[in-house]
Amino acid sequence: MIRTATAVGVSAIIVSSSRQAPLSGAVMKASAGTLGMVPIIRVDEFSDALESLKDRGFHLTGLAMKGSHRLWDLELNEGPMAFVIGNEGAGLRKKTAEQCDFLVHIPMDARVESLNASVSASVICYEWSRQSRLATTSD
Repeated sequence: MIRTATAVGVSAIIVSSSRQAPLSGAVMKASAGTLGMVPIIRVDEFSDALESLKDRGFHLTGLAMKGSHRLWDLELNEGPMAFVIGNEGAGLRKKTAEQCDFLVHIPMDARVESLNASVSASVICYEWSRQSRLATTSD
């Protein structure tokens, strides 16, 4: 996720300090040297961080298998946006999902139940990047 976030130009990555692997040599290797190019902010209370983002005008968009919006139908360039990605197995926690302004799903073939968190994050980040580029070049 760090490599994708860097590639599309996100401002920061926020992670829970209690539910995240430490930033190790393995993470540096997996990030292909991009670790440190985007600030990674560790927070004790993830829900407080989400509320702080909302107070600053961010729209919170959560990825959920049963999200009510299809990713392709949502405008992702309408002001500051934060994407909320759940964990591999359980997805978003109920409290976290309730804090989101939108819950989106990634349309896919019915034979595939879900994508892993990193792939899902890549898909939504690149869709955001695509929409942002279109918005700045469509005059």
